[in-house]
Amino acid sequence: MDEEKKKVFFKEILKELIGKRLYERGMKCENFDIDQRDKVEVQPDLIIKSSGIEVGRVFIVLDEKELDFKLLKSFIEKSNSPVYLAVEKGKEKNIMSELLNYGLGGRVKFILWEFRIY
Repeated sequence: MDEEKKKVFFKEILKELIGKRLYERGMKCENFDIDQRDKVEVQPDLIIKSSGIEVGRVFIVLDEKELDFKLLKSFIEKSNSPVYLAVEKGKEKNIMSELLNYGLGGRVKFILWEFRIY
């Protein structure tokens, strides 16, 4: 399996896990539908809804080197709902320091994940 297919597969697994956890808390996750009228350079992976109202947007970050903070900043400034970054546990400190450099320290929340193989 090549690297790009692994990333797509891993993102799909994370979408399912995040969706199940939020469903247990009474929220619903939907895949983001790209609207042709609202073209934004960066698109979230999931939309979090509670009672049909959007309460957040989730970006799944597999490699923090691929995260473009300038595009993320423009997305956050245009967004009217909270933004969540799903990152591997332990890597949030590096991302948070970069977010602070762009003035986004308190505007992004984290969903932490880690896998253990037994």
